[in-house]
Amino acid sequence: MAAPVSRDQELELSIDSLAYGGNGVARLNGFVVFVKRGLPGDRVRARVTKVKRNHAEALAVEVLQPGPQRVDAPCAHYPACGGCRFQDLAYEAQAAAKHDQVLDALRRIGGIAEPPLEPIEPAVDQFHYRNKMEYSFTATPAGPALGLHKAGRWDEVLEIERCWISSDLMNAVRDAVRDWARAEKLEPYDQAEHTGYLRHLVLREGRNAGQMLVQLVTAPGDRFDRDELVEVLRRFPEVRSGIGSIGLTMASRALTVWGVEVSEESVACALENAQLNGIANAAFFAGEVGASLEELRDRAGAPDVVVVDPPRAGLSGKALRRLGRLEAARIVYVSCNPTTLAGNVKELQRDWGYRLERVRPIDLFPHTPHVEAVALLTRA
Repeated sequence: MAAPVSRDQELELSIDSLAYGGNGVARLNGFVVFVKRGLPGDRVRARVTKVKRNHAEALAVEVLQPGPQRVDAPCAHYPACGGCRFQDLAYEAQAAAKHDQVLDALRRIGGIAEPPLEPIEPAVDQFHYRNKMEYSFTATPAGPALGLHKAGRWDEVLEIERCWISSDLMNAVRDAVRDWARAEKLEPYDQAEHTGYLRHLVLREGRNAGQMLVQLVTAPGDRFDRDELVEVLRRFPEVRSGIGSIGLTMASRALTVWGVEVSEESVACALENAQLNGIANAAFFAGEVGASLEELRDRAGAPDVVVVDPPRAGLSGKALRRLGRLEAARIVYVSCNPTTLAGNVKELQRDWGYRLERVRPIDLFPHTPHVEAVALLTRA
Protein backbone atom coordinates (compact mmCIF):
# COMPACT_ATOMS: atom_id res chain seq x y z
CA MET A 1 0.00 0.00 0.00
CA ALA A 2 1.35 3.43 -0.95
CA ALA A 3 2.17 5.92 1.79
CA PRO A 4 -0.63 8.49 2.35
CA VAL A 5 1.84 11.41 2.04
CA SER A 6 4.33 12.58 -0.59
CA ARG A 7 7.61 14.44 -0.44
CA ASP A 8 7.34 18.26 -0.08
CA GLN A 9 3.69 17.96 0.93
CA GLU A 10 2.69 20.27 3.79
CA LEU A 11 0.62 18.83 6.61
CA GLU A 12 -1.00 20.02 9.82
CA LEU A 13 -0.07 17.54 12.53
CA SER A 14 -0.46 17.09 16.29
CA ILE A 15 2.66 15.83 18.05
CA ASP A 16 1.94 12.96 20.45
CA SER A 17 5.36 12.08 21.88
CA LEU A 18 9.13 12.11 21.35
CA ALA A 19 10.97 9.30 19.57
CA TYR A 20 14.45 8.23 20.63
CA GLY A 21 16.79 10.66 18.89
CA GLY A 22 14.57 13.66 19.53
CA ASN A 23 12.00 13.84 16.72
CA GLY A 24 8.36 14.41 17.53
CA VAL A 25 5.93 11.61 16.70
CA ALA A 26 2.66 12.38 14.88
CA ARG A 27 0.10 10.08 13.29
CA LEU A 28 -1.92 10.63 10.14
CA ASN A 29 -4.67 8.03 9.81
CA GLY A 30 -2.43 5.53 11.58
CA PHE A 31 0.64 6.40 9.47
CA VAL A 32 3.62 7.57 11.56
CA VAL A 33 5.37 10.85 10.77
CA PHE A 34 8.58 11.79 12.61
CA VAL A 35 8.67 15.57 12.87
CA LYS A 36 11.92 17.43 13.48
CA ARG A 37 11.41 20.40 15.87
CA GLY A 38 8.03 19.08 16.96
CA LEU A 39 7.38 18.78 20.70
CA PRO A 40 4.64 16.81 22.50
CA GLY A 41 1.36 18.71 22.54
CA ASP A 42 2.26 20.98 19.59
CA ARG A 43 0.06 21.54 16.57
CA VAL A 44 2.46 22.22 13.68
CA ARG A 45 2.60 22.83 9.97
CA ALA A 46 5.22 20.43 8.65
CA ARG A 47 6.84 19.80 5.28
CA VAL A 48 7.52 16.16 4.35
CA THR A 49 11.22 15.60 3.61
CA LYS A 50 11.37 11.81 3.18
CA VAL A 51 8.81 9.07 2.62
CA LYS A 52 9.36 5.43 3.50
CA ARG A 53 7.08 2.42 3.33
CA ASN A 54 5.90 2.54 6.94
CA HIS A 55 6.72 6.11 8.02
CA ALA A 56 7.65 9.56 6.82
CA GLU A 57 10.01 12.27 8.04
CA ALA A 58 9.07 15.94 8.13
CA LEU A 59 10.30 19.31 9.31
CA ALA A 60 8.08 21.56 11.42
CA VAL A 61 8.18 24.88 9.57
CA GLU A 62 5.66 26.60 11.83
CA VAL A 63 4.22 25.95 15.27
CA LEU A 64 0.51 26.71 14.86
CA GLN A 65 -0.36 26.03 18.48
CA PRO A 66 2.39 25.42 21.04
CA GLY A 67 1.85 22.61 23.49
CA PRO A 68 1.45 23.31 27.21
CA GLN A 69 4.95 21.93 27.88
CA ARG A 70 6.78 24.48 25.71
CA VAL A 71 8.89 26.98 27.66
CA ASP A 72 11.24 29.85 26.81
CA ALA A 73 14.82 28.74 26.09
CA PRO A 74 17.37 30.76 28.14
CA CYS A 75 20.35 30.35 25.78
CA ALA A 76 20.88 33.10 23.20
CA HIS A 77 22.34 30.53 20.77
CA TYR A 78 19.22 28.34 20.76
CA PRO A 79 18.02 26.86 18.38
CA ALA A 80 20.86 27.61 15.93
CA CYS A 81 23.37 25.64 18.03
CA GLY A 82 23.22 21.87 17.72
CA GLY A 83 24.49 21.27 21.24
CA CYS A 84 21.07 20.84 22.89
CA ARG A 85 17.66 20.55 21.22
CA PHE A 86 15.07 20.66 24.01
CA GLN A 87 15.65 23.88 25.94
CA ASP A 88 12.09 24.86 24.98
CA LEU A 89 10.56 21.70 26.45
CA ALA A 90 9.76 21.64 30.19
CA TYR A 91 12.29 19.46 31.99
CA GLU A 92 9.67 17.16 33.55
CA ALA A 93 8.41 16.37 30.04
CA GLN A 94 11.96 15.66 28.84
CA ALA A 95 12.58 13.17 31.65
CA ALA A 96 9.23 11.44 31.12
CA ALA A 97 9.90 11.10 27.39
CA LYS A 98 13.32 9.54 27.99
CA HIS A 99 11.84 7.05 30.47
CA ASP A 100 9.26 6.05 27.86
CA GLN A 101 11.93 5.67 25.16
CA VAL A 102 13.80 3.10 27.26
CA LEU A 103 10.53 1.31 27.97
CA ASP A 104 9.58 1.25 24.28
CA ALA A 105 13.00 -0.10 23.23
CA LEU A 106 12.89 -2.95 25.77
CA ARG A 107 9.39 -3.92 24.64
CA ARG A 108 9.74 -3.45 20.88
CA ILE A 109 13.38 -4.52 20.33
CA GLY A 110 14.08 -6.57 23.45
CA GLY A 111 10.82 -8.48 23.20
CA ILE A 112 10.07 -8.03 26.93
CA ALA A 113 6.36 -7.48 27.51
CA GLU A 114 6.77 -6.06 31.03
CA PRO A 115 10.34 -4.77 31.45
CA PRO A 116 11.56 -4.36 35.05
CA LEU A 117 12.00 -0.64 34.48
CA GLU A 118 12.47 1.68 37.43
CA PRO A 119 11.59 5.41 37.45
CA ILE A 120 14.10 7.60 35.67
CA GLU A 121 16.77 9.26 37.80
CA PRO A 122 16.43 12.95 36.86
CA ALA A 123 19.36 15.29 36.50
CA VAL A 124 20.50 17.10 39.63
CA ASP A 125 21.32 20.20 37.57
CA GLN A 126 19.40 21.07 34.43
CA PHE A 127 22.06 23.56 33.30
CA HIS A 128 25.85 23.86 33.68
CA TYR A 129 26.11 20.09 34.12
CA ARG A 130 28.53 19.05 31.38
CA ASN A 131 31.94 17.78 32.54
CA LYS A 132 33.20 17.34 28.97
CA MET A 133 32.95 19.77 26.07
CA GLU A 134 34.52 19.56 22.62
CA TYR A 135 34.64 22.90 20.84
CA SER A 136 35.62 23.39 17.19
CA PHE A 137 37.70 26.27 15.89
CA THR A 138 36.23 28.48 13.18
CA ALA A 139 37.35 31.57 11.28
CA THR A 140 35.72 34.96 11.93
CA PRO A 141 36.65 38.53 10.90
CA ALA A 142 38.12 39.00 14.40
CA GLY A 143 40.31 35.90 14.06
CA PRO A 144 39.93 32.32 15.34
CA ALA A 145 36.83 31.58 17.40
CA LEU A 146 35.55 28.53 19.27
CA GLY A 147 32.07 27.11 19.08
CA LEU A 148 29.77 24.19 18.42
CA HIS A 149 28.39 22.86 15.16
CA LYS A 150 25.19 24.42 13.91
CA ALA A 151 22.15 22.20 14.19
CA GLY A 152 22.24 19.59 11.44
CA ARG A 153 25.56 20.80 9.96
CA TRP A 154 28.98 19.13 10.15
CA ASP A 155 30.72 21.86 8.17
CA GLU A 156 29.50 25.03 9.93
CA VAL A 157 30.52 26.15 13.42
CA LEU A 158 28.59 28.67 15.50
CA GLU A 159 30.77 30.88 17.70
CA ILE A 160 29.69 30.45 21.32
CA GLU A 161 29.71 33.32 23.81
CA ARG A 162 28.07 31.54 26.74
CA CYS A 163 27.10 27.88 26.79
CA TRP A 164 24.34 27.11 29.29
CA ILE A 165 25.14 23.41 29.66
CA SER A 166 28.82 23.93 30.50
CA SER A 167 30.25 25.54 33.62
CA ASP A 168 31.45 29.10 34.04
CA LEU A 169 34.99 27.70 34.29
CA MET A 170 34.66 25.95 30.93
CA ASN A 171 33.33 29.13 29.34
CA ALA A 172 36.26 31.10 30.79
CA VAL A 173 38.94 28.60 29.66
CA ARG A 174 37.41 28.46 26.17
CA ASP A 175 37.53 32.25 25.86
CA ALA A 176 41.12 32.39 27.14
CA VAL A 177 42.26 29.84 24.54
CA ARG A 178 40.39 31.80 21.84
CA ASP A 179 42.15 35.02 22.82
CA TRP A 180 45.52 33.22 22.83
CA ALA A 181 44.88 31.81 19.34
CA ARG A 182 44.03 35.27 18.04
CA ALA A 183 47.15 36.80 19.57
CA GLU A 184 49.25 34.03 17.97
CA LYS A 185 47.46 34.57 14.61
CA LEU A 186 46.89 30.83 14.20
CA GLU A 187 44.58 29.66 11.42
CA PRO A 188 41.54 27.47 12.15
CA TYR A 189 41.28 24.19 10.27
CA ASP A 190 38.83 24.13 7.37
CA GLN A 191 37.15 20.72 7.20
CA ALA A 192 35.95 21.22 3.62
CA GLU A 193 39.27 22.46 2.23
CA HIS A 194 41.53 20.48 4.60
CA THR A 195 43.64 23.56 5.30
CA GLY A 196 44.55 25.41 8.48
CA TYR A 197 45.90 24.31 11.84
CA LEU A 198 43.64 24.61 14.92
CA ARG A 199 40.95 21.90 15.04
CA HIS A 200 39.39 21.30 18.47
CA LEU A 201 39.56 22.25 22.12
CA VAL A 202 38.50 19.44 24.49
CA LEU A 203 37.77 20.28 28.14
CA ARG A 204 37.14 17.68 30.84
CA GLU A 205 36.21 18.89 34.30
CA GLY A 206 36.36 16.90 37.53
CA ARG A 207 33.83 18.77 39.65
CA ASN A 208 34.50 16.90 42.90
CA ALA A 209 38.27 17.13 42.51
CA GLY A 210 38.15 20.73 41.29
CA GLN A 211 40.40 19.89 38.35
CA MET A 212 40.24 20.32 34.58
CA LEU A 213 42.00 18.61 31.67
CA VAL A 214 42.63 20.76 28.56
CA GLN A 215 43.42 19.16 25.19
CA LEU A 216 44.27 21.17 22.09
CA VAL A 217 43.80 19.21 18.84
CA THR A 218 45.66 20.51 15.78
CA ALA A 219 46.72 19.49 12.30
CA PRO A 220 50.28 18.03 12.08
CA GLY A 221 53.10 20.41 12.84
CA ASP A 222 54.45 22.50 15.70
CA ARG A 223 53.39 26.08 14.95
CA PHE A 224 53.16 27.69 18.39
CA ASP A 225 55.10 28.21 21.59
CA ARG A 226 53.74 25.65 24.05
CA ASP A 227 55.13 27.52 27.05
CA GLU A 228 53.06 30.53 26.04
CA LEU A 229 49.85 28.47 26.07
CA VAL A 230 50.79 26.93 29.41
CA GLU A 231 51.23 30.42 30.86
CA VAL A 232 47.75 31.37 29.64
CA LEU A 233 46.26 28.30 31.33
CA ARG A 234 48.15 28.91 34.59
CA ARG A 235 45.55 31.57 35.35
CA PHE A 236 43.23 28.65 36.05
CA PRO A 237 44.56 26.56 38.99
CA GLU A 238 41.98 23.87 38.21
CA VAL A 239 43.73 22.85 34.95
CA ARG A 240 45.27 19.30 35.59
CA SER A 241 43.92 14.86 34.61
CA GLY A 242 42.86 10.89 35.30
CA ILE A 243 40.70 7.90 34.04
CA GLY A 244 39.48 4.41 35.03
CA SER A 245 36.61 5.77 37.09
CA ILE A 246 34.17 2.83 36.92
CA GLY A 247 36.69 0.19 37.95
CA LEU A 248 38.29 2.33 40.64
CA THR A 249 34.87 3.14 42.15
CA MET A 250 34.19 -0.60 42.48
CA ALA A 251 37.56 -1.44 44.03
CA SER A 252 36.54 -0.91 47.66
CA ARG A 253 33.87 -3.65 47.34
CA ALA A 254 35.88 -6.20 45.36
CA LEU A 255 38.78 -8.55 45.95
CA THR A 256 40.29 -7.59 42.60
CA VAL A 257 39.15 -5.38 39.74
CA TRP A 258 40.43 -5.91 36.20
CA GLY A 259 39.91 -3.24 33.57
CA VAL A 260 40.34 -3.52 29.80
CA GLU A 261 40.78 -0.42 27.62
CA VAL A 262 41.53 -0.37 23.90
CA SER A 263 43.69 2.75 24.35
CA GLU A 264 47.16 2.27 25.87
CA GLU A 265 47.17 5.92 26.90
CA SER A 266 43.91 5.42 28.81
CA VAL A 267 45.43 2.41 30.61
CA ALA A 268 48.44 4.49 31.65
CA CYS A 269 46.11 7.20 32.99
CA ALA A 270 44.00 4.63 34.86
CA LEU A 271 47.09 3.13 36.52
CA GLU A 272 48.26 6.57 37.54
CA ASN A 273 44.80 7.39 38.87
CA ALA A 274 44.78 4.19 40.94
CA GLN A 275 48.16 5.09 42.42
CA LEU A 276 47.06 8.65 43.21
CA ASN A 277 44.01 7.30 45.04
CA GLY A 278 45.92 4.61 46.95
CA ILE A 279 44.03 1.74 45.25
CA ALA A 280 46.13 -1.43 45.15
CA ASN A 281 43.56 -4.05 44.06
CA ALA A 282 42.82 -2.70 40.56
CA ALA A 283 44.73 -3.70 37.43
CA PHE A 284 44.33 -2.45 33.85
CA PHE A 285 45.65 -3.62 30.52
CA ALA A 286 45.24 -2.57 26.90
CA GLY A 287 43.32 -4.63 24.39
CA GLU A 288 40.14 -4.98 22.36
CA VAL A 289 37.51 -6.03 24.87
CA GLY A 290 35.97 -8.90 22.92
CA ALA A 291 39.34 -10.45 22.14
CA SER A 292 40.67 -9.96 25.68
CA LEU A 293 37.95 -11.60 27.76
CA GLU A 294 39.17 -15.21 27.48
CA GLU A 295 42.75 -14.17 28.22
CA LEU A 296 41.51 -12.20 31.21
CA ARG A 297 39.57 -15.22 32.54
CA ASP A 298 42.68 -17.41 32.17
CA ARG A 299 44.73 -14.84 34.04
CA ALA A 300 42.30 -13.84 36.80
CA GLY A 301 39.78 -16.68 37.02
CA ALA A 302 36.02 -16.65 36.46
CA PRO A 303 34.51 -13.25 37.39
CA ASP A 304 31.63 -12.77 39.81
CA VAL A 305 30.50 -9.52 38.18
CA VAL A 306 31.23 -8.07 34.75
CA VAL A 307 30.57 -4.38 34.12
CA VAL A 308 30.34 -3.34 30.46
CA ASP A 309 30.15 0.24 29.22
CA PRO A 310 30.00 -0.02 25.41
CA PRO A 311 29.73 2.85 22.91
CA ARG A 312 26.40 3.80 21.32
CA ALA A 313 26.65 0.90 18.88
CA GLY A 314 26.43 -1.54 21.81
CA LEU A 315 28.35 -4.80 22.16
CA SER A 316 29.38 -6.40 18.88
CA GLY A 317 28.33 -9.98 18.17
CA LYS A 318 31.82 -11.30 18.94
CA ALA A 319 32.13 -9.34 22.20
CA LEU A 320 28.65 -10.46 23.24
CA ARG A 321 29.45 -14.15 22.60
CA ARG A 322 32.68 -13.96 24.56
CA LEU A 323 30.89 -12.17 27.38
CA GLY A 324 28.30 -14.95 27.47
CA ARG A 325 31.01 -17.65 27.61
CA LEU A 326 32.44 -16.08 30.78
CA GLU A 327 29.28 -17.26 32.59
CA ALA A 328 29.55 -14.48 35.16
CA ALA A 329 26.80 -14.60 37.77
CA ARG A 330 25.94 -10.95 37.16
CA ILE A 331 26.35 -8.48 34.33
CA VAL A 332 25.98 -4.76 34.89
CA TYR A 333 25.37 -3.07 31.54
CA VAL A 334 25.94 0.70 31.39
CA SER A 335 24.17 1.97 28.29
CA CYS A 336 24.09 5.25 26.38
CA ASN A 337 21.64 3.95 23.76
CA PRO A 338 18.42 2.17 24.77
CA THR A 339 17.97 0.56 21.33
CA THR A 340 21.33 -1.26 21.42
CA LEU A 341 20.84 -2.08 25.11
CA ALA A 342 17.54 -3.77 24.23
CA GLY A 343 19.11 -5.76 21.39
CA ASN A 344 22.00 -6.96 23.55
CA VAL A 345 19.66 -7.87 26.42
CA LYS A 346 17.52 -9.91 24.03
CA GLU A 347 20.54 -11.96 22.95
CA LEU A 348 21.87 -12.42 26.48
CA GLN A 349 18.48 -13.76 27.60
CA ARG A 350 17.83 -15.91 24.53
CA ASP A 351 21.29 -17.39 23.97
CA TRP A 352 23.17 -17.24 27.26
CA GLY A 353 20.67 -17.89 30.03
CA TYR A 354 20.56 -14.41 31.55
CA ARG A 355 17.54 -12.69 33.02
CA LEU A 356 16.99 -8.94 33.09
CA GLU A 357 16.41 -8.09 36.76
CA ARG A 358 16.21 -4.28 36.72
CA VAL A 359 16.86 -1.25 34.56
CA ARG A 360 17.26 2.32 35.81
CA PRO A 361 17.18 5.14 33.22
CA ILE A 362 19.37 8.11 34.15
CA ASP A 363 19.22 11.57 32.62
CA LEU A 364 22.78 12.88 32.49
CA PHE A 365 22.22 15.24 29.57
CA PRO A 366 19.15 17.48 29.98
CA HIS A 367 17.96 19.34 26.86
CA THR A 368 19.52 16.71 24.57
CA PRO A 369 18.00 13.50 23.14
CA HIS A 370 20.50 11.32 25.03
CA VAL A 371 19.45 9.00 27.84
CA GLU A 372 21.65 6.63 29.83
CA ALA A 373 20.54 3.44 31.57
CA VAL A 374 22.07 0.89 33.93
CA ALA A 375 20.81 -2.68 33.68
CA LEU A 376 21.40 -5.70 35.91
CA LEU A 377 21.28 -9.19 34.41
CA THR A 378 21.68 -12.39 36.42
CA ARG A 379 22.51 -15.86 35.17
CA ALA A 380 20.00 -18.60 35.95
